[in-house]
Amino acid sequence: LAAEWDDFRAAAVTSIVTRLAKIVHDAGGSVGVFLVPVEDSLRRADYGQDVTALAAAVDGFVLMSYQSMTGLDAEGTIALAEQVRTRSARPITAMLQTTTAEIYSHGCDWGVPLTRASLDSTASAMCAALRDRRIDGLCLFPGEAPFPELLLTDPVGLSAGGSDAVAVSRIGNDIHSEPEGTRR
Repeated sequence: LAAEWDDFRAAAVTSIVTRLAKIVHDAGGSVGVFLVPVEDSLRRADYGQDVTALAAAVDGFVLMSYQSMTGLDAEGTIALAEQVRTRSARPITAMLQTTTAEIYSHGCDWGVPLTRASLDSTASAMCAALRDRRIDGLCLFPGEAPFPELLLTDPVGLSAGGSDAVAVSRIGNDIHSEPEGTRR
């Protein structure tokens, strides 16, 4: 009976997302889905998020990989992102948690306190993954927190140029890499 329930839940989530995505696409917009940061089969069973099915309706995914809250390190985050991309053939953006400070969390538990060293290490690994195109975007969480110093100038080290140069743009606190000439 559990398998039937998992199938029902995934079909229901996919159906709702598909209907909403059609409305947004018909209006000329793009649609992304925030994904729970767990392995695909567990995400489908526990949350009804079937990445393969959802990929038919959406333009991309964002992995809610809040490192201090989830306990994921950079490599775990990147591995999950690569799994999503492989199963969906859609762009994947990963979250980079930049603070656990109460001024931003408003008393919520945002996980193990971040140190400057741990943030720099995670940010460096995530930027390298963006540069190496292991992920397609990096979203800084929370959006109202200051940018980490590491990300203030040439955040992913992509200004070197060459045939595979990448343009870096910031929308709010999102960092995306796009092949040069495709920036909008």
